[in-house]
Amino acid sequence: MTTWPMLADTVAGRVAASRRTADRAVHGERDRVVDPAETLAVVRRLASTLGITRIGLVTGLDRVGVPIGAAYRPNSRSLSVNQGKGRDAVSALASAAMEAAEVAVAERDPAACLTLSLAEAAAAGVPLVDLARVTRCRPRDVDRALPRRLVAGFDLIAGTAVAVPVELVGLDHVDLPPRDAFDRSSDGLASGNLLVEAVLRGLHELVERDAIALMELLPDPAVAALKRAPAWFGDPWLDAAAHRLDAAGVDVALFDATSDFGVPVVAALLTPRRMERDPGAIEAGLTIGYGSDASVGSAAMRAVAEACQARVTAIAGARDDIGADRYRSLGAGDRGRNDRLAALTAAPAVDAPPRPALVRTDGLWAAVDAVVARLAASGIRQVVMVPMTDPDFPFAVCRVIVPGLEIGTGGPGRQPGARLLRAMLRSAA
Repeated sequence: MTTWPMLADTVAGRVAASRRTADRAVHGERDRVVDPAETLAVVRRLASTLGITRIGLVTGLDRVGVPIGAAYRPNSRSLSVNQGKGRDAVSALASAAMEAAEVAVAERDPAACLTLSLAEAAAAGVPLVDLARVTRCRPRDVDRALPRRLVAGFDLIAGTAVAVPVELVGLDHVDLPPRDAFDRSSDGLASGNLLVEAVLRGLHELVERDAIALMELLPDPAVAALKRAPAWFGDPWLDAAAHRLDAAGVDVALFDATSDFGVPVVAALLTPRRMERDPGAIEAGLTIGYGSDASVGSAAMRAVAEACQARVTAIAGARDDIGADRYRSLGAGDRGRNDRLAALTAAPAVDAPPRPALVRTDGLWAAVDAVVARLAASGIRQVVMVPMTDPDFPFAVCRVIVPGLEIGTGGPGRQPGARLLRAMLRSAA
């Protein structure tokens, strides 16, 4: 019989074992310890088990040339087409393969869980993730008397295990309740060659979502003040990508969206010049990408690559969560939105302060701890990671949940948190 002490000891031991693992970065990638080609080979060997039928490059569908990969899982219980991007073709393929692999893992039932109602868990002294502050949950709609599956997560601030409803962890979109109190999204879901890689990437993704949710409330002049020239970010790949985009007739606008946490976040807006002249022109559309990393340069690289990925996604037409309405609106053109974003693209980059120095850390767990420390210093009370693969699995998948961080208000099962509400009040003032 599974008990909470058993689950708690297991997850605590998993984190302790991961911290003892010697990690080293290779190929200049601070958060990956294995060559992308090796990562890709691992996923290819497991492809049939994961339900992946194809992995390939789709870069050539666009004229820009930034490497974009795609992986297909026809029997997925959520999203059957996953994309990936990278500094080179192999990295893009590995990125797409790992995106598909982590979704495959997240769709499966957890190997070990405890079935209790939230009321029973509280009465038994089982510590719980703070649902009142989780943005992907509406606590008023959660039936605390209903038995539900709880999995063990580890709070990186308190250093203790906490119970997490499986609805916040998994990604099975089949047979959802008609009124779901939880938002079943992939926010904070991440994978890596090691558990710590997955934790770091999931953590950066949530910091990014929070910063963008706050930036989207700013008036256009305030957003324009965040614009930076590509050269300011100091990333050679980014400089080359900007030249490619310019040659392809696409303008790139980069915005330093870093929030009060001080963890670099960048937004990239790509605007085809043809659409600037004719908002009704059939194009891949204005696309936006976001990125967060230890340096603004790497964050900007991720943002531009994601925006380029969004272009290819629109061109390919293969994503099963993008329907005909999206393409009809693309063809008709949204004059108001296009004019607004085109104006932001055309706005001059402001005289920016010196680029923030890269804060170097000794190892990936130290990088995780540095981000966690910044969050805790700003009032975040829990940073919870939930391992989703066994220690002997060839790669790691985890879900990171940070009560108090924002992901925006759109979508079912979401609630705005205190940070977003404060930003709304500032915007309305």
